[in-house]
Amino acid sequence: MKSLADHEWEQINAWADGELTGSEAEDFSRRLEREPALNEALASVNQVKSALSALRPEMDRADDRNTANDNRRPWLRRLAGAAVAAMIAATVILATPDAPPSALDIHRQYAAREFSPGDRSGLLPASGSAVDGFPQLDVAGLFLVASRVEGNLASAHYAGLKGCRLTVLRGPFAPAPLSEGVQTRRWAADNTRYQVVATGMDPAKFAATATYLEQFTQNRLQKAAVMALRKAVQSSTNCRFSSS
Repeated sequence: MKSLADHEWEQINAWADGELTGSEAEDFSRRLEREPALNEALASVNQVKSALSALRPEMDRADDRNTANDNRRPWLRRLAGAAVAAMIAATVILATPDAPPSALDIHRQYAAREFSPGDRSGLLPASGSAVDGFPQLDVAGLFLVASRVEGNLASAHYAGLKGCRLTVLRGPFAPAPLSEGVQTRRWAADNTRYQVVATGMDPAKFAATATYLEQFTQNRLQKAAVMALRKAVQSSTNCRFSSS
């Protein structure tokens, strides 16, 4: 893993805790798109946080005893970042059976089910309508066939006429790993994290679809993004889809 500076570890921890907001969150989201080492570090941080979740009650009690000392917070943030970095560097990463599924896990769970693009399974059928805040993607040749919401975690799955399958996730899911055949993008909108995952989709179609989704969730959908998506769909090939 590429060596990261202390302030980068602090940013990674803040992102993992949902504490980055505004332009800082958008800048960090763009870095995650183009820096695999940062994605790898974030995945490791999420693993560490899950592994240490059993200690949370004791940490919360200690935190309550120090509520009057708010100036300790920055120091604690730096300490937490350094501790996580040290644990990762030493590869002392603990796994727990209660760790939440990653974005790729969710995508594969949906993908293992059989869906027909015409089967909306009780979802809203009108073009342009939204289900649980997720848009219809008819313009991309993708149709919303399933969705679920659990607390602050939500996801929606789309099936396409060319065999394409795509999942959009909202909330602090662990990121999909950067690996062969997996296409993913992450961004922030209204202080909420989003990511989209597909497998085997035409690269130009995936990129145009991800841009469309990002602009839609940020309430700044532009005509150029719609036109680019239509063009990408027209020239795209069938998806080399696999649920494994």
